Amino acid sequence: FQLPSLTNSAVMATFRVELLVVTAAFFGACSALRDEKETTLSPLTHGFMQSSCRKTNVFREDRVATLFEKLTPELSAKISNAGGTLSGFTPTDFEDEIRKPAADDLESMAKYIVLEKLHDDNPEVYFETLRTFPEHALPVVYTPTVGLACQTMHNYIKMPRGLYIPAGDWLKAKPWQLKSLMFTALKNCSESFPELDTDRGFGGIMVVTDGSRILGLRDQGAGGIGIPMGKTSLYVAAAGIRRERALPVVIDFGIEPENTLWFKGQWCSDTVAASTVTETFGTCRKDVHADYFGLRKQRLNDLEKHIHPAMDAFVQAAKTRWPNVVLQWEDWFQEKAFSLLKRHRGITYIAEARPKKKKRKNKAPMITSFNDDIQGTGAMTYGALLSAVKKNGQAIADQRILFLGTGSAAMGVAETIVSGVVNSLGLALDNQDARRKAREKFAFVNSGGLLMQGSYTNLMSEEMEGFAKAQAIQYTSGDNTWWCDKKNRKSPCSREVLQKYILEFKPQVLVGLGGVGGMFNAAVLGNMKKVNYDDPPDGQKLRPIIFALSNPKDNAECTAKEAYEHTANLAIYASGTRMPRYEQGDGKPDLQPSQGNNMYVFPGVGFAAAFGRFQRGVPEEALIAAAEALANTVTEEEFAHGAVLPAVGRVIEVNRQVADAVFMDHHRRLLKMTADVDTKLS
Repeated sequence: FQLPSLTNSAVMATFRVELLVVTAAFFGACSALRDEKETTLSPLTHGFMQSSCRKTNVFREDRVATLFEKLTPELSAKISNAGGTLSGFTPTDFEDEIRKPAADDLESMAKYIVLEKLHDDNPEVYFETLRTFPEHALPVVYTPTVGLACQTMHNYIKMPRGLYIPAGDWLKAKPWQLKSLMFTALKNCSESFPELDTDRGFGGIMVVTDGSRILGLRDQGAGGIGIPMGKTSLYVAAAGIRRERALPVVIDFGIEPENTLWFKGQWCSDTVAASTVTETFGTCRKDVHADYFGLRKQRLNDLEKHIHPAMDAFVQAAKTRWPNVVLQWEDWFQEKAFSLLKRHRGITYIAEARPKKKKRKNKAPMITSFNDDIQGTGAMTYGALLSAVKKNGQAIADQRILFLGTGSAAMGVAETIVSGVVNSLGLALDNQDARRKAREKFAFVNSGGLLMQGSYTNLMSEEMEGFAKAQAIQYTSGDNTWWCDKKNRKSPCSREVLQKYILEFKPQVLVGLGGVGGMFNAAVLGNMKKVNYDDPPDGQKLRPIIFALSNPKDNAECTAKEAYEHTANLAIYASGTRMPRYEQGDGKPDLQPSQGNNMYVFPGVGFAAAFGRFQRGVPEEALIAAAEALANTVTEEEFAHGAVLPAVGRVIEVNRQVADAVFMDHHRRLLKMTADVDTKLS
């Protein structure tokens, strides 16, 4: 540049403008060149493992053919005669198979794989099968069978459907390369999933996991994609979202082979490491299985070094590629689950939808998202609790609630119930004084004993701390009344604390989300009956509310049969896994325990968020609306048979009502907020 005379202010002003224009043009050109370079970057050029985005699975055909011998003879013969393809089949061809209980794990996997093959060969018939026989088909493609599928699908599937991103390998790249790799990975999905964002502004759904906390099975790595596969199927079958708008995603940061679960329910240890189960299911994994399709390296877990950089790049790429897409976080380990939700969700409460001049401290990219383990489980449990409290003729704000477990699901459920209590009192959900007061009626027990003020130094999450501060009991060093010493942190100690604290706290509600089976034994259940029915503190006899929500079935805190028998059939019961009908006898109606499953909530919430254009996020108010709608769907007949949730066969009808309630409530609140602002301005 040739500088003009600095004595003329008008000339100087013109020069400044011209300099800004030229500089902007220069850096714009540089940016365009860089963007062109980034979008054409090949992962192989830089030695990184490639991503894949597939609409269908790549099966191990020889093993699948052998596995199909476990199906009913009629179905197995028909598949064989058709040359292994399922393109000419109808839903009724699979009715007998999915209705028949599986004799063993191999037969369960045969049911799962045959429906996955149907999904690929004949998707219309696949989804029609789910809609025609939801009570029997959904447990095959979703819980409980999907847990087994996550552990063993590598035996039958070389590469599963959906988007696979090897983030643990890509973190070796420079920051601009990482962003480019994420953008390229999503760009490659456009052909298989062309409707994730349409010209009309309606978005699709991405269900995203890293496989680090699959149900109660701990780390399953890339195999964890089985959960997003099942959930996207439910979005299509139950919420009516088009198949091309539902994308399962696994972000692979590696795997913890020592942390995985042996299929008989034993944790890996030196004593069982060499124990052979079967040729198909292998041994207790100390090393990654030979057929495993994910990264064969130690999981990268550091939030600042690994998780945040990778997921910032992913969210930014997703928001750029599909501006209206809704992201559902799924099965991330507790610390990561809460961190990612807070970092990327947008608004927490509807009041935050007001434009603010203040700059956000968090510079991470925002995307319309919610966490199903935290918020979906919370909404489902709150909906079931509303039904249960109605049976006892009490208000939700009067309940004392004792939790077993302090993981992401337990803390998410507790916070959602706090929101529900505050909402029931007619107060705004962001009223922090009301929230603190509501937390006083919650208590938690985990492997360390009772959650108290001053306990778990340096180990307490922010969510746990909020509830710990509200507790009446304070931790005292050396006093083991409510505390389990590190050397004694096994189920007997925490169960004894739970058993004793029921008599002290006198809860009407006991919620199990600890992931350890059998924790609600006869003594625990008997004490719940004692403080609610035999000797209630205020003289009002109540039925104890028992929610054993841990999955899979072996991890349930108690069965329905145990809950009923140890409370003289008084328990109001729900479980995470479906339990059989219970016969009371003496001419009394049979009791049908409810299955507390998120499938009643997340398809409707995701549908409403995507098609209702929740641009700022999915606020807590939306989850409360979903829970209240769910509670209202329970019929009088279901209620009479002990149910607190609708029958599984009604899941499609229920999700339509949930979606409608969430959509209407969200926009009603926004309109009211706008009217309030207009009133203040006038």
